[in-house]
Amino acid sequence: MKYYFVSDPGVSRQLWYWYYLPMLFIPLIAAFVSMSLGKPENYRLPKWTILLYIPTIPIEGGHILWLEDISEIAALLNELEENKATIAESNLLKQENYRTKLKINTFREKNRLYDLL
Repeated sequence: MKYYFVSDPGVSRQLWYWYYLPMLFIPLIAAFVSMSLGKPENYRLPKWTILLYIPTIPIEGGHILWLEDISEIAALLNELEENKATIAESNLLKQENYRTKLKINTFREKNRLYDLL
């Protein structure tokens, strides 16, 4: 059963993105904890660490999505599919060629045996 708490898709999308906002801070917290390990209790992180907050700042009026460029991978996958199709076609031709040679050799052997009789 589905329940729709929000009927506007734009609001629904906003809520979905806001769900991921805390996820942005998990690596940041991990970095801060690793920098604080073994330090005294009153230790303060260096001021430059504030720069680490920049990737987590929400953009007013829009969204940003940081993706890696996978165009090379996509091109390689396409090439792989083409090669797979070429190999499959080549294998079919080889199988047909093998069957033909088998028939020819079978007929030759039968002819040889008939000649011996």
